[in-house]
Amino acid sequence: MSIRTRLTLLASVVTAALVAAGGLAFRASLAGSIRATLRRSLVRRAERAQSLFAAGRLPLQTGRVVRASPDQSVVQVLTGDGRVAYTSQAAGTAPLAGPATLHAAARGPTWLERMRPAWHNPYLLLAEPERGHGHFVLLVGTSLDQLRDSLAQLQRVFLVAGPLAVLAVAIGSWVLVKLVLAPVDQLGAQAEALAVTGQERLLAVPPARDELAALTVRLNGLLERLHSSVEDQRRFVAAASHELRTPLTALAAELELAQRPGRGEPELRDAVVRAAAQVDRLVRLAQDLLLIAQGEGHALDLVRVRQPLETIVASALQAREAQFGLRGVSLVLDADPTVEVDVDDLRLRQALDNLLDNALRFSPEGSCVNVSVAEERAGAVITVRDHGPGFSPELLQTAFNRFVRGGSGSARGRADGGTGLGLSIVRMLVEAHGGSVAVAAAPGGGALVIIQLPIAGSVGADRRRSPALPPAARLAPASVQPPDRGDP
Repeated sequence: MSIRTRLTLLASVVTAALVAAGGLAFRASLAGSIRATLRRSLVRRAERAQSLFAAGRLPLQTGRVVRASPDQSVVQVLTGDGRVAYTSQAAGTAPLAGPATLHAAARGPTWLERMRPAWHNPYLLLAEPERGHGHFVLLVGTSLDQLRDSLAQLQRVFLVAGPLAVLAVAIGSWVLVKLVLAPVDQLGAQAEALAVTGQERLLAVPPARDELAALTVRLNGLLERLHSSVEDQRRFVAAASHELRTPLTALAAELELAQRPGRGEPELRDAVVRAAAQVDRLVRLAQDLLLIAQGEGHALDLVRVRQPLETIVASALQAREAQFGLRGVSLVLDADPTVEVDVDDLRLRQALDNLLDNALRFSPEGSCVNVSVAEERAGAVITVRDHGPGFSPELLQTAFNRFVRGGSGSARGRADGGTGLGLSIVRMLVEAHGGSVAVAAAPGGGALVIIQLPIAGSVGADRRRSPALPPAARLAPASVQPPDRGDP
């Protein structure tokens, strides 16, 4: 059922209910008004009857009925024991009040309704004690014809006007809702056209500053975000394709050279080594792409365990001691052993490994990489600082973008084996833990990466502890040539 039909039905039902309620209320008000008018009239008529009775113009003939001129008025005088002392022709010969009514009327005015076979409608009666003699009860009454006729006429009016009013409201609602929803139909047509043509356009905002215009603005914001997301996906796919094509091309070239006749064993061995390096790069790139896909699809499962943050960082540094020592770079850890976090240590180690790879790749010979763990007001903080070229101002703005390489030139080379996904993976893993990461130019030169994590207890985690590992030691420097700056 369409919105137009539902709103029309709702308006019709509400109108019918209002007409019915209004009709009943008006009927009750009209009936009350007519009854009040009739009562005031009977009070005045009773006053005149009292005057006539006191003047003897209502002859009391006990045991015999005296009929007045025929009309619709009712006047009757009853004795205390219920006998008719006087009656008008319309009242009939039978007493209009019984013993209970006579008893009540002897104490004060009493209202009642009576119906006789000769009457078309009931009569409204007022019974009160006769003031002169005191042992008579005077009854005056009038027909309720006016009340019944007025209510019947009102009912006929409502039976005709009510359905007409409901029909008019239904037609008006149908037309009005159609006019109101016309801009919605136009927006739907525009959205359908955008879906068919695939153009990255926005919906036309209605000129009226109403809720529909606000909805259109919100939809345009959603479309802009969708367009931006689609464009990001296109760039990501294009960059990933380019990254995959380079090692695949090199691998194909090595295999082609290895197949040429006359290749000796040393040459074949070198070709296999170079091909294995390209395969290794393809594997790392595929793993990074899979991790990013899992993060974007919210399929990145984290097994959180409460443990000292120093344990995880020290373990990551110890695993790289030999590699840093071969490059002549020292590792220095300054950690607060009391800082605990609820994290997936494998995922956090992966983020730290990316940062250490990055720092090692761009640290000059004889320098050191400083890693610290501390608790601050914002939470647990890990800082990784090297003394390489640092981040350029342009790279600081795009360091976390995928496949971004920055350095001394406009684009970073691939000779160092980096894929341009390292920092973007670091941010994804840290944010999955509820933290944040930032990069900055370190004072005095070099790059500074700051990871902030929630303190243990601020997120749900397993309460098990991992055994503490000793901090990494400072390694002796060795000779190495510094490469260009960038992320892994």
